[in-house]
This record gives sequence, structure tokens and C-alpha cells, in this order.
Amino acid sequence: SDLIHNAMAGLGTSDNLLINWMCIAKERMDEVRSFFSQLYDGQELAKWIDGDCSGDYKDTLIRLANRRCDRFSGQEVGLSIAPPASKVDAVLKFTKTFNKLCRLRKK
Repeated sequence: SDLIHNAMAGLGTSDNLLINWMCIAKERMDEVRSFFSQLYDGQELAKWIDGDCSGDYKDTLIRLANRRCDRFSGQEVGLSIAPPASKVDAVLKFTKTFNKLCRLRKK
């Protein structure tokens, strides 16, 4: 969040730096928003961008800044799942999972 702030601080915005840091941080934007607010007296990242940028560029950066970051168990430890042995196995596993979720949704 400090690097994103520095890209916008002072006269003019360092567009290349801002774009790079926003894209690098997109998967952890919830943490960036929180730290940005802590570091800069409760200021919101999206409002800072709104005051510093314009047009479609601003809209895109605000969408990135407000991005919801879903967390999945195992994500933090780099959990990887082995690919299915064959296309047939993949289709069977998908079909079973899909049908199970449909039954749960009906309940």
C-alpha cells in the first residue's frame, strides 16, 4: 500500500508504477486496502485514486482497488491438486460434483 501511495503522491501520478503495483497486488487487494487505511489516517484507496486519476483509467483502477478477494483453504500454503488421470476421469468428477451441488442447492 505504501508503494501504491508513493506512485500517486506529489505532483502528478506515476502511471506506470501505479498500474504495476495495482496489478501485482490484485490478489491481495483486501489487505492492501486495509493497510492503506491504517497508514494514511483512514483514507480509502479508491477515494485517493478517484481524486488523482480520470476517465476509464480511473474507473479501472477503482474497480481493482475495490476488488473482492476470495480466499480458499490451502491457498496460503500453495496447495496443489493433481490433474485427473484422463479426460474421462475429469468429466466423471465434474459430473459428480455438479450433481452433488445441484442436490444441495435444491434443499
